[in-house]
This record gives sequence, C-alpha cells and structure tokens, in this order.
Amino acid sequence: MASRLGSAGLGGDEQNECVVDEDEDEDGDTPYEFGAPRFDEVQIYHQPQRDQAGFNPNEEHAIIAPSMFEHREGDAAEPAEIVPRSGTARPLAAFAFQKQLNTTDYDITDDDGYTSEPYVLVQYFDHSPAVNDYRMAVYEIEAHNARYPFTYPIIVGEPLNAPYPLNTVIGLSNVNDSRLGTGDDVDGTYFDNGTYQATYWVDPAGTVWAISGQVLDGMAPFAFGHFYYPLLESFWINPTRGNTVP
Repeated sequence: MASRLGSAGLGGDEQNECVVDEDEDEDGDTPYEFGAPRFDEVQIYHQPQRDQAGFNPNEEHAIIAPSMFEHREGDAAEPAEIVPRSGTARPLAAFAFQKQLNTTDYDITDDDGYTSEPYVLVQYFDHSPAVNDYRMAVYEIEAHNARYPFTYPIIVGEPLNAPYPLNTVIGLSNVNDSRLGTGDDVDGTYFDNGTYQATYWVDPAGTVWAISGQVLDGMAPFAFGHFYYPLLESFWINPTRGNTVP
C-alpha cells in the first residue's frame, strides 16, 4: 500500500513476488503490470453475491489504476526512492486500500460468516500468441515495509493529499472531519502534528496545506494524515460490520 507502486512493488528479495498464485505468462514471468496492447480488459474481480458461484467480494477495496511511479534506476536503497514514471507509457497496476475487513473465521457457519482471505484478484485478457485467453492473477497485500514506509516528503506551500492512488478515489478535496479530529467520533479526514511545530493549515475551503519545514539544525517536522475515502460501488463491506466504514 505504501509504495504507490501497487502490484509493481518489490518483495523482500527484490523480486515482484507479491503474487501468491497466478497464471504465468509465456516467458514464465508474473504479470505484475498490465500494458497495452498485450493486456486488455484488466479489472478487479468482485463477486459479492454469496448465493452465486465465484463468491469473492472486493473487501480489499482494490482498484486498477495507471502505474504513475517507479524506482529510480539502480536504486537498491531502503527505503526505496520512488519517482514519477519516465516516458509516456502508463501500464496498469492493482492497488489495495484494506486488508483487515475480511471475515476469515472458518468456524462461523451462518450466512454472514467467512468471506475471503485478504488477497487481490485481477482478471485480464492476455493477447500474447502463446496465451490469447483470459487469465487471473492473485496478489498478497502488504501495507508497508522497510523499503516502502508510509512516509512522504512534501514542500511547504503544497497541499497535503493522500498518497497515490488513494487521492484519485478521494477527489480534488479531502472530506475533512467536521471537528478536525478533535471529537470522539471522527467523520472524515484529519491531521495531527507529529512534532511541537505547527506543520499544516486548513483554509476556509477545507484544503490542507503544509506551512512549515525544518528550521536550521532542528528536527524535521512531520504531520500524520488520517484519510477518509468514499466507498465506490465496487468496494464491499460485510453487512455484519454495521455502519463501520473506513
């Protein structure tokens, strides 16, 4: 989640092995990105009807989005340096926002019991001559690691937006908490100063801005962002959770 690379992120052995079960391509490689013209009809598998075949809802709140970032060439550092993707080609990748909403208790036998394990299923058509058929890839979700922390640099004067691609789901403006996170029942996005230094300001329109940086040799200031996002039609929450939403 933290990498902004989605399914194109690297595993602990520096390989794209977040895929746990997949149909390999003609070269025996894992399809971790889906570029045209070879790949088509790329979408997240979402079948929320329990009484029908193939039940597996999108509890991971996964989306398919253009792969806008990449590792800086030759970068093997931890944390990795992620930069805007070079060139004009933008292959698609899978991104997930959740891994704790799945009901995975096999001992629950009623109709609102077990749903699915927290994996992202991507279905697609592979036009390569050796395949020329529909395929499916299954991706494990890792929230963050030493290579990809939930830490992002920002310049004073820039808005504090959610990391890509969550910002595309939220839209142009954050849905801010009506009490800026000071109430017991948070109803939207809110921020906290990570140091004693004030780091952000909310303008009258609700946009949040970075307002201060490091002073001389002092500690670099930081802020915590807690982002609320709307539920897309393809995002699923088990009805037994009631009104609980991310």
